Amino acid sequence: PTKIQNKTGMPTLPKLLELIDKFSKVAGYKVNLQKSIVFLYTNNEILEKEHQNTLPFKIAPPKIKYLGINLTKEVKDLYAENYKALIRRSKKIQRNGKIFHAHGPEK
Repeated sequence: PTKIQNKTGMPTLPKLLELIDKFSKVAGYKVNLQKSIVFLYTNNEILEKEHQNTLPFKIAPPKIKYLGINLTKEVKDLYAENYKALIRRSKKIQRNGKIFHAHGPEK
């Protein structure tokens, strides 16, 4: 893993851009910086606002959904955002009497 944060927890822009450049060379794809978002793991709103103008990316909201998983800024919130919601949906499906397979509900 490559550390792309400084002591305040904010990514250092040169390190982040270098990492993106390396990815582009290896993957053969060019990253569209205007469409990319940064998910910052910090609760410091002042730092977020300060770096909003320096990063060439949009800053993601506190919670985003990626590949069907709710990502949260706090690791401790991942369980509540994902597992508990999955259990609630499963119980609701069971109450409705639907048969649920690994590939989705039976129609």
